[in-house]
Amino acid sequence: MTTDEKFDHIRHALAGIGVEFIELDDDTTKICDAAIAEDFAKWAAVISVWADLIEEAR
Repeated sequence: MTTDEKFDHIRHALAGIGVEFIELDDDTTKICDAAIAEDFAKWAAVISVWADLIEEAR
């Protein structure tokens, strides 16, 4: 399974609980990067657990 496929599975699982993903333009991305960096480690840990659970369920 490719990385893109793994992220698609995660996005699908998150969409099931109401999380929406949007594409950001470059300027918006730069502004958001600083805010996101602070919480990234927490989200990375959560997503890692979800990815493991999704993989185990397959």
